[in-house]
Amino acid sequence: MAVKRVPGVADAVFSFDEARGFVRYDPDVTDPTAFMAELERMTGFESVVEPTLPNE
Repeated sequence: MAVKRVPGVADAVFSFDEARGFVRYDPDVTDPTAFMAELERMTGFESVVEPTLPNE
C-alpha cells in the first residue's frame, strides 16, 4: 500500500469492505494530514481521523 511509503508510517491496514483503516506512525516524523492526502489521492475517498483509546 502506498501509504506505507510515506516517511514515518510504520504500518497501515485497511478494509475497504468496512471502509476503515488503521495507520501506525511516528508523530516526530509525520502527521495524519500527510498520509490522509496520500489515501485520498489513491482512493478518491475523503478520510477522517478517529480518536483511539489508550489501549488500542
